[in-house]
Amino acid sequence: MERQNADRSSESRPLRLLISDQTALGCELMLLGLGRHRDLIESMVGATSSAEIEQATRTQKPDIALVSAALSDGPFAGFRVLRTLQSVVPECAVIMLLDGCDTELAVDAFRARARGVFYRSEPMDMLVKCICRVRDGQVWV
Repeated sequence: MERQNADRSSESRPLRLLISDQTALGCELMLLGLGRHRDLIESMVGATSSAEIEQATRTQKPDIALVSAALSDGPFAGFRVLRTLQSVVPECAVIMLLDGCDTELAVDAFRARARGVFYRSEPMDMLVKCICRVRDGQVWV
C-alpha cells in the first residue's frame, strides 16, 4: 500500500522537463506551448546541442527529456546523447522527437531505450498526452 501511494505521489507531482531542438526558436515554441500546463510541469529547460543537454541533465535532473533527433551539432546528435543522458539520470524517461514518420528511426529510438517517440506533425495536445503517458510508465508511439 505504501509503495502504491509513493507511485501516485510521483505521478501527481509536477515534472522537471528538458526540451531539446535543433534551434533556439524550436525550443522556445515548445517551452511556450507546454508552459500553459503548469499543473503538469514544474520546470522546463531548453537545449539545442548535445553539450547543452548534458549540462542541463546534470544540473536540472529532469524527469522527462524531449530529445530531438536533430540538434545543432548534427542530424542524429539526439540519438548519440541518449546514452550520456540516461547514465547521468537513469530514471529520466526520454521521448524522441522525430521530424517524420520514419519506422526505422522509431525502432532505433526504442533500441536506445527511449520511452516514447513523438512525431512533430502531431498537435501540442497530443504531446501533452504523450508526456502524461510516459510519466505514468507507459510507452508512446
